[in-house]
Amino acid sequence: MRAASAVLAFVPVLAACSPVQEQATEGAETVHCALDNRGQLKPHCLLERDGPAAFTVRHPDGGFRRFGYDGNGLLQPADGADAIGFGQPGETHAEIIVAGDRYRLPSELVDVR
Repeated sequence: MRAASAVLAFVPVLAACSPVQEQATEGAETVHCALDNRGQLKPHCLLERDGPAAFTVRHPDGGFRRFGYDGNGLLQPADGADAIGFGQPGETHAEIIVAGDRYRLPSELVDVR
């Protein structure tokens, strides 16, 4: 009986650790990403638009990165700790790089002046 209680107590903990895609907020979009300088871009991250001036990219491991725009309308990491680099742009997207994490974002979010 005690073992069954321990297993049942553990079930909610497992549910809390479900992948970020299962915890997606309404309106989130899937975007391609490659984290920690590893691998090819794959559709593993979620983009949550936080209004017209900010957005969050959520990683499948529960991590995230927030972005906003500076006074000139240029994209910046919200924490300001790491600079943004740019990868190969496409017709409908832009690739940005921050501290070894790469994201393929809709081009309307990125100004590459």
